[in-house]
Amino acid sequence: MRLEGEVLDVKFRNLENCYTVVMVDTGLAPVFCVGAFPDINPGEQLVMEGEYKYNQKYGEQFEVSSVIVKFPATITSMIQFLSSGIFPGIKLTIATRIVETFKDKTFEVLASDPKALSTVKGISIKKAKEIVEKFVSLSDMRDLIMYLQAFDITVSMATKLYMAYGNQTRAILEQNPYKIIEDIDGIGFKTADAIAVKMGIPLNSSERVIAAITYILTEVANQKGHTYLFYDDLVSETISLLTLNPQEHIDLVETSISTCERLGRIILFEKFERKVVMSYILYHKEKEIAKKLIQLMNATSNNIPVDIDENIKEYQQIHKIALDEKQIEAIKNSLMYGVSVVTGGPGTGKTTIIKAIISMLNKLGKSYKLCAPTGRAAKRLSESTGMPSSTIHRALHLALNDETSKFVYNETEDLDEDVIIVDEVSMCDVFVMHSLLLALKKDARVIFVGDKDQLPSVGAGNVLSDMISSQVIPVSYLSRIYRQGEKSMISYNAHEINNGKMIALDNKSTDFFFQSADIPQTALDIVVDMVNNRLPKYFNVSVDEIQVLAPSKKGIVGIDNINKVLQDAINPIGPDGIQIQYGANNFRVGDRIIHIKNDYELTYSNLTGKSGTGVFNGEMGKIIDINPELPTITVQFDDEKLAIYGRKEFEEIQLAYAVTVHKSQGSEFKIVVFVAEENNPMLATRNLLYTGITRGKQAVVIVGKKDIIAKMIRNNRIDKRNSMLAAFLRDEAEFNF
Repeated sequence: MRLEGEVLDVKFRNLENCYTVVMVDTGLAPVFCVGAFPDINPGEQLVMEGEYKYNQKYGEQFEVSSVIVKFPATITSMIQFLSSGIFPGIKLTIATRIVETFKDKTFEVLASDPKALSTVKGISIKKAKEIVEKFVSLSDMRDLIMYLQAFDITVSMATKLYMAYGNQTRAILEQNPYKIIEDIDGIGFKTADAIAVKMGIPLNSSERVIAAITYILTEVANQKGHTYLFYDDLVSETISLLTLNPQEHIDLVETSISTCERLGRIILFEKFERKVVMSYILYHKEKEIAKKLIQLMNATSNNIPVDIDENIKEYQQIHKIALDEKQIEAIKNSLMYGVSVVTGGPGTGKTTIIKAIISMLNKLGKSYKLCAPTGRAAKRLSESTGMPSSTIHRALHLALNDETSKFVYNETEDLDEDVIIVDEVSMCDVFVMHSLLLALKKDARVIFVGDKDQLPSVGAGNVLSDMISSQVIPVSYLSRIYRQGEKSMISYNAHEINNGKMIALDNKSTDFFFQSADIPQTALDIVVDMVNNRLPKYFNVSVDEIQVLAPSKKGIVGIDNINKVLQDAINPIGPDGIQIQYGANNFRVGDRIIHIKNDYELTYSNLTGKSGTGVFNGEMGKIIDINPELPTITVQFDDEKLAIYGRKEFEEIQLAYAVTVHKSQGSEFKIVVFVAEENNPMLATRNLLYTGITRGKQAVVIVGKKDIIAKMIRNNRIDKRNSMLAAFLRDEAEFNF
């Protein structure tokens, strides 16, 4: 059914999927139309295809399947459109002047003649250029959406493409539709492939196969942390993704892999008696990490000419502490070798080791820098040592240059410090580690501190585990528990879990509790009551100091649903109704959020007036301002920096009243509420439970089923990551022996 009319009011719009509720004047009674719309404004004309449907809550609505947007045709609607807020600085008075001046030529002027527009009183030539630029952009996007509808591309997808490529979108899609996989987050192979097929690219084209190969290697790195695949596995996964006949197309896939190698996209070599495939980038990252670590190990100019035993003895006397044998070994290794690793669980004295090393470096006149992968981990390191600390990204000084970001300290500009101490190194992926090591001077000393039993990094690689398993880097294992307090059970239970032993859930301790919940809904109700009522009163803490952790995103006790329920309980929508909806999130002032991807270009400022670029995966903060008109969201992060998110960055943040255990790595919270209910069996593992409860500093509360906890403790399965760093380290060590 066809329906035409003028936009009276836009009642609701989801900025992620473009779902819109709009009131339309059809010449009779106003009609509520719903569906995916491009940006529309009062006064514009719509030509819609769809059908009327009855909604139990909202009554009769016109559900739109396709839409054409036309610029207003009448004087009144033109004025309404121009003053709707879409154009900077045009209010009702100026909009009226523009239309009265140019009448039916108004849109011709807006499309091409800023000089003529600037003759209108109240419009400078600068403002006129901004208005024309906005109008042209709007027109281009409308034209693109119309063009892409023929390829069954949704309005939201078309909008995302235009925001990425502007008026080059059509040319890029016609030249290589698979390019959008690499350039735009959230677009996978199947989406790009559907566009390509509709554009006539054959199913057996080498272009299509090469795109699939590249996509698979990228996805296994991003989703599973693999830095390589075995050749046979890549061939079979490519055939499966393309739904090709294996017998007929195996030669095509193998030829395309050879083409990728010739083009420099991948590296093929023999390892572990099998043929291995690595992306060019990850191959060289892991190779260079291994080379730099061995170079640092073999450097002779970084030796510290001092009686280490005497210094350790003196340190113990001054600070009135008794270090155990393993702790002394860790300090010695850190001072004797160019590269060393200190690993141990919670409460085993890792911070004690760092403080002792700092004290001795100060005495020896050696400069040093403390850093960690995330802002929260860096802040915790600073608080525990009493010394300044920063994220690795901040230490390397990320700077914006010619609209691209790069580290100031890199392979050509070294960090000045003699010693670099990196905490929570289990969180470091290949990319972060590569950037850090390349910035170290050739005689620097690097000390890695972390817990080998925590979950691996979110990004590709298995850096800490590979350094340990390579057996070419000195490793100190701390195992003795120095408890957080006489009756503290957090560290004790963490070690029991790590050893595969069931923990006592009798609530006899003062910092470790269990609340039974037989079904997910009961667990959810308990979590909300705990966070919003019981725990703040019992421990005299704010709600912001309590963090809910759950294994998965989906389900009643997945973080997506927990966040919605906790948000409504803790931060309900105010009487002004101001919020911004983006996807499943309704963002409100006061909401706790987490940044979920590395954005090297996002600018920030801090309370001292300094500014910089780069906000990174896992950083947490609170929304302090929302402007639904622009729209923008302003976030103040835990390290006090402020960042303003525009529409294209909204996908980079999520509510964080609850986060997954993976996202909590490197963080420490006063109170942790861990949800142990039925979830994805792949996530019901010992190291996930271990990682979750070790995030709690003052108290941990587990809500759920005892049998689920027991199941997680029994399940010592760790997803094996395909990473080459350990092998490359052994190769480099043998070559440089």
